[in-house]
Amino acid sequence: MSFATASFVGVGQTIAYNSTTLNHITDIDYSGSKVDTADTTDTSAISGYRTFIPALKDAGDCQIKGIWYPGEASQEGLEPLKGTVASWVHTLPNNLGIVSFTGMLTSVDKTANLDKSGEFTTKIKISGPIIYAQS
Repeated sequence: MSFATASFVGVGQTIAYNSTTLNHITDIDYSGSKVDTADTTDTSAISGYRTFIPALKDAGDCQIKGIWYPGEASQEGLEPLKGTVASWVHTLPNNLGIVSFTGMLTSVDKTANLDKSGEFTTKIKISGPIIYAQS
């Protein structure tokens, strides 16, 4: 499958949970993906170096930031999701594709700043693989 490749800014991107689009987002960050390693070093390792094989994969986390609008339905809908697994769909701008995954919402934090707009930050622990598809 061939995908369009292009640099982009996030204007026009969306993210939705269980088919509800989360409004007023500013940033979506993916981090922490890794592959565990299993040590396979045994007495035949005469070079003195450890040897490893790949083990379990961890898709990492997704963090979403936005402008906090108290009472806004899509933002308030995050609170009851804490500790539950939901379906998430991140639509990239300019028809660059769709990123989808299941993940458990682990935190919803809100900040009321003195000199700028209020902010919210959510963190999702991704459970299973991240799926990339064309728009």
